[in-house]
Amino acid sequence: MTQAITADSPFRLAKTLSTEREKVKLPPWYRIVQIKGEELGSIQEQLKLQFPNIEVSKSKLSHEYVLRIPVEESEQVIQGIHALAKYRSASRKALISVAIDPPDL
Repeated sequence: MTQAITADSPFRLAKTLSTEREKVKLPPWYRIVQIKGEELGSIQEQLKLQFPNIEVSKSKLSHEYVLRIPVEESEQVIQGIHALAKYRSASRKALISVAIDPPDL
């Protein structure tokens, strides 16, 4: 990356940054979804079963999951998460908070 800056090559710099973001599964190649709430134990298994291509990791906080979703599958997964949030609300379970591509991650 430093070479691209010193060589004054914006295309090379952009390509390097894009490649690095793809390797670590960050936007624009992946969508990041943060789910916060109580009683999230079974959500991880359900998401992995329904959407095998996503990466689900538990955050340092005990009531938070971070999902990395390939862009081409993101719309379907996000719709499923919103449906889950509605279901939990209707069945009077603990509510969840969903943040898509949060800036503070």
